[in-house]
Amino acid sequence: MEGDGATLSEIYQRARKLLLRTRDGLERVERGELSFSDSVHNDISQIQSLYVQMDRLWRSIPIKSQRDLWKRLISLLFLSFFSFSFSSPFSPCITMK
Repeated sequence: MEGDGATLSEIYQRARKLLLRTRDGLERVERGELSFSDSVHNDISQIQSLYVQMDRLWRSIPIKSQRDLWKRLISLLFLSFFSFSFSSPFSPCITMK
């Protein structure tokens, strides 16, 4: 599985980049510049997988202040994902596992 052995920071950065790429792809689909493809769908699935990894990792941080910071960062990242996905006409395609 992608991300095995990666740090929380590395996975977070990967998720941010992937989220931006996916958002751009969905916007291009909405404008008619691109058809909804397996690539966009795979990106969405990968974001979901990265979220699961990050959720597991932040919970294992022993220092409460660091744990709380990561929890907040990850929550904000995925709130932005959900806010975009639910405003998208493709929201039925975007569901968390």
